[in-house]
Amino acid sequence: MLTGDEQRSPTPLKSCPKSFVVTEAMVQWANRDYPILSLEDLKKETRAFRNNRFKVARIEWVPTWENWIKTAAETKAKNARPSLAGTYQTARQQHREQRMREAAGALPSADLSTPLTLDAEEPTYGVPALSND
Repeated sequence: MLTGDEQRSPTPLKSCPKSFVVTEAMVQWANRDYPILSLEDLKKETRAFRNNRFKVARIEWVPTWENWIKTAAETKAKNARPSLAGTYQTARQQHREQRMREAAGALPSADLSTPLTLDAEEPTYGVPALSND
């Protein structure tokens, strides 16, 4: 029997306890140490963390969450490349951006600074007018 001075040690769990709360300090730590993760990424990873069933039972949930976030950041960094804007994009996002640049380069450029007139009546601004024939 336990006396008042003795404390029970926490029971190890394989699932995150419902009482686990991500504090503002934890979010600041993640933003400082892993800026590649957005707030939406942190929310998504925390939901996944809460829903995960670990193979090994745990007692300390803050370090476990921190390790989860570290792994998520490393995975995202591995799959991302820096863009011209200095932000990180996945290979899929970069491929899409490259296709859009190529498509934009394939379009004829119109000079909008000086009117191109086919008729003396109406300027067309670099885009040929359609005939009504």
